[in-house]
Amino acid sequence: MVRELAPALLAEHFGYTPVLEADRFDRFGDDLDAALAAYRAEPPVRLLFESGAAGAVPGAPGERFSTTADAWPVPGTEARRLWLGAHHELSSEPPTAESTVPYADDPLAGAESYAATDDFDAFIAPTVEYEWTRFPEGCQAIWELRVADTFTIAGQAHLDLWLRPGTADTAVQVTLSVVRPDGVEVRLQTGYHRPVHRVEERPGDDLHVDYTFALHDRTPLVPGEWIRTRVPLLPVARVFRRGVTLRVAVSTPGRDHPFWRFENPTVPGAVHEIGVGGVHASSLVLPVIPTPAHPEDLPVADALRGQVTRPASPVG
Repeated sequence: MVRELAPALLAEHFGYTPVLEADRFDRFGDDLDAALAAYRAEPPVRLLFESGAAGAVPGAPGERFSTTADAWPVPGTEARRLWLGAHHELSSEPPTAESTVPYADDPLAGAESYAATDDFDAFIAPTVEYEWTRFPEGCQAIWELRVADTFTIAGQAHLDLWLRPGTADTAVQVTLSVVRPDGVEVRLQTGYHRPVHRVEERPGDDLHVDYTFALHDRTPLVPGEWIRTRVPLLPVARVFRRGVTLRVAVSTPGRDHPFWRFENPTVPGAVHEIGVGGVHASSLVLPVIPTPAHPEDLPVADALRGQVTRPASPVG
């Protein structure tokens, strides 16, 4: 009954009529024990890539390709570091010379999200209206890497950040995006942290970053004094094809999320410095997995669900 009614119900709510996958348990007939055993024997993790670009209706639910895994994180996941450079580049080796890259507080960022509506149900539709605003000049620090060899990430990335704050309290946003060869920037994922929270629950785990957020673990920052903190991103799965450009940006929280708004501890004119190279070398840590079989061509840019786009701006 579910398979009979689902296409019409999905068409009503999602704006398209899907073609359901074949019933992989149909061969068991009424043998429920055998069907359950077959289900339990399947890999417990399935990763769906490029959702929204599978069919004729851009943005309609449905993955373009997928892969499976026996556990989460995916066994064999490599924590790959890309080091932030003084000239806005990402590289596989840390710079030897110590330098800093500054960014200023954006007091208006916290009130800005990119969804044109606060109606969460509107995001069920294949496409939604949005306005992905940009940070004022000097309020965002960006690094990028032109991808020479295709690689894939799945899980929680994080920014291993050396920060010299300009205030006794600040909040940090890290945004991961990709710039296609056609000049379109696609938002992938964001992460947030308030560095006054110092104590991690699992320190040293490069594939999972979380904090206690206990009051007794909260320590004010000292303006001008270096602090090392890790900013976790929400999980993401993505194939970075050869020729695209990976970007990571650091800023005040805001602008890069569809709904969330933030009460940030900003100070107009405050400037924070990010360490690059030397003893204060910051790095982006990516959860890299074996690349699954995938289409060689890029998906339609505006088709990916939850991944808004805009023309890429120059870096530097």
